[in-house]
Amino acid sequence: MGGEAKFRAAILAILTLCAALGLPAAAHPCPPPPSTVSALSAMPGDAVLPCASRPPRLPAEAVALQFEPDPANAVPRYLLMNLGKFDRIAIAVEGRDGARTSATTPMSQAIATSAGPTLAIPLPQTGTAPARVTVLIEGLSHQASLESLHLAPERPDRRAGHVGRLVLIGILIGMLAMPILFDALFWRVLRNRFIVWHAIMTVCFIPLVALRSGIVNEVLPLDPHVWRAATIMTFGAAIAACLLFTRHFIERDKLGARQAQAMEWAAAWALIVSVMQTVRPEWMMPAGLPLHGIALAPVLLLWLQVVGRALMRGSRAVWFQLVGWIPLTVVFLIELATELMPGVPAVRTLDLFYLGLVCEATVTALGVTDRFLTLRRERDKARRMAAALGNLVERDPLTGLMNRRGLDGRFAQLRAEGFSTFALLDLDRFKDINDTFGHGVGDKVLRTVAAVLASEKKRQSVAVRMGGEEFLLLLRGDNQAERAERIRRAISLRVAREVTQIDRVVTASMGMIEIPDGLSDALGFDDLYARADKLLYEAKEAGRNRSMHERLILFGKTAPGSETAAA
Repeated sequence: MGGEAKFRAAILAILTLCAALGLPAAAHPCPPPPSTVSALSAMPGDAVLPCASRPPRLPAEAVALQFEPDPANAVPRYLLMNLGKFDRIAIAVEGRDGARTSATTPMSQAIATSAGPTLAIPLPQTGTAPARVTVLIEGLSHQASLESLHLAPERPDRRAGHVGRLVLIGILIGMLAMPILFDALFWRVLRNRFIVWHAIMTVCFIPLVALRSGIVNEVLPLDPHVWRAATIMTFGAAIAACLLFTRHFIERDKLGARQAQAMEWAAAWALIVSVMQTVRPEWMMPAGLPLHGIALAPVLLLWLQVVGRALMRGSRAVWFQLVGWIPLTVVFLIELATELMPGVPAVRTLDLFYLGLVCEATVTALGVTDRFLTLRRERDKARRMAAALGNLVERDPLTGLMNRRGLDGRFAQLRAEGFSTFALLDLDRFKDINDTFGHGVGDKVLRTVAAVLASEKKRQSVAVRMGGEEFLLLLRGDNQAERAERIRRAISLRVAREVTQIDRVVTASMGMIEIPDGLSDALGFDDLYARADKLLYEAKEAGRNRSMHERLILFGKTAPGSETAAA
């Protein structure tokens, strides 16, 4: 069974579990004490109290808890709880002098603190310290919120040391922003989708830390409903981005097509589950089971399967994913296990969660850098190979000069760049050299001639081997005709000095054309070559070892004439 099929089977099992366990749990049988019934009369009648050792399980229409503060401790002023959805909380306080007071607070009026995902509800005050505090919560959907309920003398974001913690979280957010800058630089060089998904993943981490830590409430106090929804959706988006980053980050030959498609389905599933948890949390907590975490378990299993298979196939990139995900995986498993185990309080390992995000972002950023460098080396190598192949096609292998094929692709550009002298050279009686001294010596002569032609000022001339012993020299700049003639004469001296096997002078004949600027478009390569070849033939007929020079004259835009001279 492929990765996609296993993932679909796991999702089907979760949906079946939702249908089977979708009935609401029965209310706890313990009623509120008579002293609090009048204060809580506006709430539903199935309120419960923890009269057994096991705390009540959700969902229930309403849950009641009773606290008896220790008079030796500081006077409690707030009810604190983890961020979770509820409709309203009714609090009845009985003072030590017997006075009673109560208040009802809807979720929208709870105080969103900057000390983790914590809500604070002020206690109604009596004239004396409270002897008993009874809390009735309607519509609570999160077990961890129920188990986190406690009284405190002050808000956690007003305690000593809280500012230092906010500074550390701010530094953490700054650390998460750094990989995004590197991703932007990498994207300018290498347009690969894993860079985009890594940037999106890191962008999701930043608001996730700001929301879960509560630091966002220091800058912009959020409505608890908005805070909760944003936290859940950002978490789902971060999971989806992580999956898609993994899908594109692992080398293609190390990730099967079905696994890649399953990762895309898993990313969509993470978003769907998060939307369900945001809009209808009671669907994700049937019979007290935290199906939000259970629904994401197949995503983790699929990821582990993909990573395991990539490791077996020798993937280098997946090692960065494996190391980076270890802390977050531990966090997820701890939170899921403590929610599923009866009688065990749900654990929220925020510090380990922050560490996990930093580890994931940092290690995967190193992985992105490593992958970027690897792909760039491969790209540069491919370009060098392509350039080498191009040189094989466009360069003469014997002399290293450009050949006729290479010139055809660049001639128009060279003319536009101002190369206005077209000189065609041919070695005189070169066949006799090959026949007398051998082709090895003949090849050495050709290489020497090529060196002479290439010795002209850089960027002011282009030398081409047209074939056999025929060469073409294109020139621009000052004194083009004189420079071409000087190069032709230098051939004899250079060959005599470097090719000592030859007992005769090697000469060259040349046909040269100077082209005025106005004829750039009037004459093409074939026309110029035909004229230069005719001049070269005349130089041969006139006794060789000379050049015939023609300067074209522009009578009109399309009717050139010429002046011919011999040198």
